[in-house]
Amino acid sequence: MLPLLFIAAFFITQQVLNNNKQLAELDKEIEAKTILMRQNQEMLVKIANIEGKISSFGQTQAILDSAAVGTEVWNKLLKQVSGFCQNNNNMWISKLSNETDQVTTEGYSLTRSTLTDFAYSFENATLQSMLYEELRERSAYRFNLNFNISNQKYQNE
Repeated sequence: MLPLLFIAAFFITQQVLNNNKQLAELDKEIEAKTILMRQNQEMLVKIANIEGKISSFGQTQAILDSAAVGTEVWNKLLKQVSGFCQNNNNMWISKLSNETDQVTTEGYSLTRSTLTDFAYSFENATLQSMLYEELRERSAYRFNLNFNISNQKYQNE
């Protein structure tokens, strides 16, 4: 009986050692899989961020498209105004603003005839005011001109 008891104790000890060895291996495997899981979660967060950027790209493009509406008209208008000012070195624009389709232009000129020519360069333009002012010891005319941007025919068309 004693040898059986010795063999049983030896067998049980072997089983415990084998189980401890398997537990250590499983702990290492769990640790490796936990690290892999954390890396995968970080990658999922990056993917979610990129997916968010991709989905917002459509919205951004729509916003940019809506903001770009009418830029060609303004481009042509600004080319016409700058060309006129370049050809008439005695005039400059201090303010160009838009409310709905009504453009308000304010500025200065050294001659009255330049202002009337400028007003005639736009269809249905109204020269609201032309006031004489002394500007750096020179006579100048401050003006205010209004016109509708939507019905303009531009010179370079």
